[in-house]
Amino acid sequence: MIFSRGFLRATRFFFLHFGVWVLLTPGAWSQARLSLRSGDSTESPSPSAPRELRATSDPAKNNPMDSLDDKKSIAVGNLLEFRVLEDLDEEPDSKADPNSPKTLPMNLLQVSDSGEVEHPYFGRLMAKGKTHRQLAEEIKKILEKPDGYYYQATVLISLATSGVSRGKVYISGAVTKPGPFEIPVNENMTVSKALSSVGVMEDRAAINQIKLIRKVPEGAPPPEPIVVNLDDIRKGITGSDRVLEPEDQIIVPAATSRGQVSIAGNVVQVGNYPIPLDREYTVKDVVVQAKFGDFADKRRVKLFRKGEKGEPMEIDMVKILETGEEQMNPVLQDGDHIFVPKRLFNF
Repeated sequence: MIFSRGFLRATRFFFLHFGVWVLLTPGAWSQARLSLRSGDSTESPSPSAPRELRATSDPAKNNPMDSLDDKKSIAVGNLLEFRVLEDLDEEPDSKADPNSPKTLPMNLLQVSDSGEVEHPYFGRLMAKGKTHRQLAEEIKKILEKPDGYYYQATVLISLATSGVSRGKVYISGAVTKPGPFEIPVNENMTVSKALSSVGVMEDRAAINQIKLIRKVPEGAPPPEPIVVNLDDIRKGITGSDRVLEPEDQIIVPAATSRGQVSIAGNVVQVGNYPIPLDREYTVKDVVVQAKFGDFADKRRVKLFRKGEKGEPMEIDMVKILETGEEQMNPVLQDGDHIFVPKRLFNF
């Protein structure tokens, strides 16, 4: 049986002033403590009386637990402040704020990846998905069991505001500041927000193929990475964004190209061609790689620009190949499409 320091001091006060040294049963201990704390000098109720008859609440006092947050759910990684009002060495000042950190001892509870919190007083409990008030009520019931630590427990739980982070995530790849990143206590930090903080190398990163890897229990198979499309998120399509959890890994792969173009029609190698990172990529470059077919109409090659409506640009590849005039040779952009028509007559 574990007793609070306030209870032990009160018991010592009782013995010293009344000169009574007896071996108290657990019920008598609780009865003596209750009498001393309430200042009642009259005869205490019989230890055999029901608990609810031996303790009466003062309706003039508000229960601090009534003011606990009962709307927002606790999430994985949250850091919670846990206090028991009865742990005070002295009776609290009636004019003092019962939630003041200066008045109450404090414990920090970290919500684990499994959604649980752990403390010697109550063991391990599921916290994820519960409100602060729901968790406090559950802990209160455990502490007030017949074999529990308290006859009466006023449990206070709130989100920690001490500036301690909820944990770390690890960012690597094409970013300005790779390494561990602290998750702020009072913010739902997402992948996109974290990357905005550390900086993405825009010209080298494949921002549509960012990988988020979640920690799994030891011995479990490695998880499939979650693909986060930062390009879509910036356009307002946020479905791939994720709220970060402690021990997450974010990998920003380096881009191998600046996008790709496609070519079809009367060519030998129909398909997609990546745009190199280190130089401009033109219609002539793609045509040389794809190679004209035997019946290609080289004077009427068509270029369809991504996102543009209307007639495609018509390019005379005979002139470009013969004269080498680069002004007639358009520089390609990501998503462009080239079509090589077939000649109507084979001569």
